[in-house]
Amino acid sequence: MTAIPGDMFRPIAAREAPVKTEGLVPWVRINLFGNLWSSVATVIVAAILGYALVRLLDWGFFSAVFERSPDACQAARGTGACWGVIAEKHRIILFGRFPFDEQWRPLVATLVLLALIIVSCIRRFWHPLLAVLWIVVIPAVFMLMGGGVFGLTRVPTDQWGSPPSASCLLSRSRCWWRSAGAPTCRPSARCASSTWS
Repeated sequence: MTAIPGDMFRPIAAREAPVKTEGLVPWVRINLFGNLWSSVATVIVAAILGYALVRLLDWGFFSAVFERSPDACQAARGTGACWGVIAEKHRIILFGRFPFDEQWRPLVATLVLLALIIVSCIRRFWHPLLAVLWIVVIPAVFMLMGGGVFGLTRVPTDQWGSPPSASCLLSRSRCWWRSAGAPTCRPSARCASSTWS
């Protein structure tokens, strides 16, 4: 082992620890409180959002009516939400005028379609089998909802409720087009241009 010459080692004065530049606290310090105007704007926006949140909680929970009483809901008009309507009419809201005994059909159709949409949004599932699933599931959902086959009661589309109809519309979302390999615009390009990814 060789000795270190005395002229190579020189003690230095203690220094402050480096300032942390990553994480939530440094991000808030830099982006929300970086200078006087940024700090003032942050405080004003936080105050407005805090006030709105307090009012929303008061309207939605503290001053709200949860019982199924039209008189109580009328008394709370303008001061609180009337959640009794949701409790009373949830089947109409969810399933529309779909026959009561057949409401399992829109429930199953909605769950299957939403599951397929979620799977389609995950890149690792993007392969040809996914396109086959879409080709099979879409007609199956419409047969399940509409009936008239396999002993299912026929139900016209004007009796379908909101979630089943919305999930059928959502099935044409960008996730499906993207997973099927259809071109989509790059974020930096305009859709009207001929630049595609």
